[in-house]
Amino acid sequence: MRAAILAGGEGRRLRPLTESVPKPLLPVGDKPILQLIIEQLRRDGFQDIHIATGYRGEMIESYFGDGSSSGVNICYSHEQQPLGTAGPLKLIGLRDGRPVLVVNGDILTKASFADIYNSHKKYKPVLTVCTVPHSVKVHYGVLQSNGGRISGIIEKPELEYDIFAGIAVLSPEAIDCIPDGQPYQMTDVIENLCNNGSPVLAYPIEGFWLDIGRPEQYEEANNLLAAA
Repeated sequence: MRAAILAGGEGRRLRPLTESVPKPLLPVGDKPILQLIIEQLRRDGFQDIHIATGYRGEMIESYFGDGSSSGVNICYSHEQQPLGTAGPLKLIGLRDGRPVLVVNGDILTKASFADIYNSHKKYKPVLTVCTVPHSVKVHYGVLQSNGGRISGIIEKPELEYDIFAGIAVLSPEAIDCIPDGQPYQMTDVIENLCNNGSPVLAYPIEGFWLDIGRPEQYEEANNLLAAA
């Protein structure tokens, strides 16, 4: 099994914390976010890990080196300009026919990366997309109508959607649809494959999942680790 971690973002929403340190190196407890992800990948059986860097990528390479101190093999690619959440995958050169697990470098979860990867191998879609539920509170009364006639109203409903969890498994066909050297998002990959009729499967994540994108989420991550 192999994995790629996307660690090139600037982390602008976490400034000033990320003015001098890339977001994946921010500590949660006594370890950087990226180290927690790497350790989880190693426990789940992933030995070969590629880290796609960008903003202050030299600090990430200096910290982890070849991965031997973490018990894994790490190699790197570096984007000269922001390439989004999918574009960096074309720099990696994944051409040997194996799928790759892709994890955003700011995601913490207790989901099994091995189970996600093995599910993809079992069902053989072009793309497996991990999902988590997300609730949206509507602060108004929502009208129900048909043909201009109002039939009822739902007062301030809470709507639930499945959102992309920042974790996916891509077969080579999915990587092939990513353009070279251009900004491209994982949402573009999903939309492109769906429009082409390619099989895209959802893998719902149950239990703990946290996207550390904002200061309150970073604080939550540290509080949860302190309470564990």
